[in-house]
Amino acid sequence: MKQQLLATSILLASVSFGANAELELIGDTKPLQLHVFNAGEDSFNVKSVLVTGEKEAVLIDGLFKQSDAHRLVADILDLGKELKTVYVSHSDPDYYFGLEVIKEAFPNADIVSTESTANAIAKKLNGKLSVWGPELGMNAPSHPVIPSVLDGNEILLEGHKLSIEGLDKEYKARSYVWIPKIKAVVGGINVVGGEHVWMADTPTPASRDLWKQALKSIKDLKPEVVVPGHATKGVEFSMSSVDFTQQYLNHFEKAVGSSKDSKEVIAKMDKQYPEFGKGFTLELGSQVAMGERTW
Repeated sequence: MKQQLLATSILLASVSFGANAELELIGDTKPLQLHVFNAGEDSFNVKSVLVTGEKEAVLIDGLFKQSDAHRLVADILDLGKELKTVYVSHSDPDYYFGLEVIKEAFPNADIVSTESTANAIAKKLNGKLSVWGPELGMNAPSHPVIPSVLDGNEILLEGHKLSIEGLDKEYKARSYVWIPKIKAVVGGINVVGGEHVWMADTPTPASRDLWKQALKSIKDLKPEVVVPGHATKGVEFSMSSVDFTQQYLNHFEKAVGSSKDSKEVIAKMDKQYPEFGKGFTLELGSQVAMGERTW
């Protein structure tokens, strides 16, 4: 089974998929390096980050579609590093639906998350499958993987810490990964670049305020590299995405507070960010924020 899976992964990676996905080396940091897998628009532009040392690797987040996960597996094989750990930073399906493929390819790798993330995945799994299964078809997982609970708040890669930040804060559901050796943050769900921000999971001002607290804590670390959880191709892996997300949240809060319904929110946000278009993300987030729909 494993040999068949690996062969499929390599075959998928060998086919030209244009700009939909690729593994991109970020800078030339030492002794750890960051490789970012960029999924396409049909996967919400979600990112998966491979942190590599001399011989070993840690993967942060497991992607959405099975086809993307196959291509990621092939890229990891090409790098020739031993995958020791897969860390899942959030409970949305675009962070874990691809774990099935990754687990079958690398059965010895530990797949872990925080306790709150693992519990949220288990609680919401059937509902997420009912929503996204028909949309994804063969790209949906057949046997979804629920991560084990990480012991403590850090992962070691060849002696270097990958610290899970925010677990002792009110915004612990929005924790992120800080790699002090190379001054890098893998921002996960908190950080977005170059597109409308997914607001449907933060329906209240209080929930959005916790998000802002998480972003401030990222800034306080003064990272040199920031990898957003979602970003369009070409967005810089820098503090600029943190700034963008903060500004977006402020604009959204102002639009919600000054509107009578979601249509007004959408119109105001579209005027602020005309290059992004309207689309499902803005529509759903606006409807949820105005109490017209639950998610």
